[in-house]
Amino acid sequence: MNLMQVDVICGQAQQAKRQGHVAEAMRILEDGITACERNKSEEICFAPLLKSLAKLHYIQRDFSRAQDLYCRAIDIYKLCGVEDQVGTCVMHLGACSEEFVKSKFFPTYLWSLETGSYAGAPQEAIIGIGELGMKLGAVLYDRYTRRKGEASVLQSITTVEQLDGLINLGGGLIDISSLSPEMATVLDLYYRGTRSFQANCLEEAIEDYRSALKLAPRFIAARCNLGNALLSFGYPKRALHELRVAHRYSPNDPDIWLSLGNVYSELEDDASAMECYERAHKLRPTHIATVVTLSGMYIDSSRLGEAEELLQRGLDAISLNQRIATNLKIDPNNHEWDSELSMIHHQLGLINYKRGDWLRATVILEKCVELVPADTRAQSLLQKARERLR
Repeated sequence: MNLMQVDVICGQAQQAKRQGHVAEAMRILEDGITACERNKSEEICFAPLLKSLAKLHYIQRDFSRAQDLYCRAIDIYKLCGVEDQVGTCVMHLGACSEEFVKSKFFPTYLWSLETGSYAGAPQEAIIGIGELGMKLGAVLYDRYTRRKGEASVLQSITTVEQLDGLINLGGGLIDISSLSPEMATVLDLYYRGTRSFQANCLEEAIEDYRSALKLAPRFIAARCNLGNALLSFGYPKRALHELRVAHRYSPNDPDIWLSLGNVYSELEDDASAMECYERAHKLRPTHIATVVTLSGMYIDSSRLGEAEELLQRGLDAISLNQRIATNLKIDPNNHEWDSELSMIHHQLGLINYKRGDWLRATVILEKCVELVPADTRAQSLLQKARERLR
């Protein structure tokens, strides 16, 4: 049994889960583990199977079994030096604790496992999941290793790969006590840069991101944010250089592809921009900002049918998230999706305006303005559509 065969088994289990056959998915993974044991496969082959099986036990509310499986997966990932997966499994392990299950973050986390995505989840909840999961996971793993009579080796996060893996869990939130001194310095610079970026203090943000990268040149999150800050500051060619470096380290990161698209768009290289946006969309098809941006490229290229189809899939994704939220007793009318819905309706209104269907454009744009009354672009286009109707 090799990793390629393991990937196939995990894919078969995921397909069974999507079809609602959780018990069948668990059987597929258990058979895979048995096959690995029988064939005396390398240790690393077991870890993805254990991790996938743990998620299914969690969905079935068997938190004790999920906890055991995550601990075994962490052991293997540590042994094989796969640091980013160590961090991911520690966070998931923390979600198995009684404290987490009783927390306000449990419904969103369970939803993410059932759907395979955090799309549409409140950012506050995603951040809370990362913080609380890491904190509790480190405690649980320490207890686990002590029970085995071993000294806990999860003393600290010591590599930038671990740091990136944790940040990518969902906005990035790390129990600071788990960081080595050097990584704590790197993370502090990253957060300072991000706060400055959000406050539009671009020079300070650029300086902090560069300081972080001097200590950790392979820190992808900092590299990507540096590129975005340089673009906002008016240096698209410098931004392109940083993002290309980030892309070399992580070629399948949808955020990097999206940022590259923004840079090429600023450089008026529309063909390269569209290619980047399409790659970002392929890697993360339910990301609404990417859907809206790519649809804009299609509209500008007179590919109105493709743009409309893309936007409809975006609406379908939001609708699914709202239904899931209802099932999990999360208020679906809490306006969490208003901004994304407004962006999609604006694009659909623009498509119908360009087609000369003033009535349909008006109806759609009225929805857009109702969702976000301060949207001046939608207000302007709505006024033009109404004038055409007179």
